[in-house]
Amino acid sequence: MEDPALNEAPESDSGQAMPGFKPEKAFVVQVGAYRERADAEQVASRLDYETLAIVPTEREGESWWVIVLGAFRTLEAARSVGDEYEADTGGSYWVRTADDLQAVLAYPE
Repeated sequence: MEDPALNEAPESDSGQAMPGFKPEKAFVVQVGAYRERADAEQVASRLDYETLAIVPTEREGESWWVIVLGAFRTLEAARSVGDEYEADTGGSYWVRTADDLQAVLAYPE
């Protein structure tokens, strides 16, 4: 699988960084949310995605651990990875913007 994760600005065909690229305008593929970190880690351990991350979030004052499969430049790329995940695992996914995820990030002590 191609790794479209957003570790750095994408390059144009000429190899130059694309002007105006903003990672916060990216899309993430969420495949789970768990109240306990151990539960999220257990599920994540069964997934084979190089860009997988477990992200601490907060919703309505409650802590949640969200599993995401990476950040993608386009909605289509995110949906493609989500569709692969769905076909491989039978699980469901949710594409959300990186801005949306950033808004609920929590940093536990």
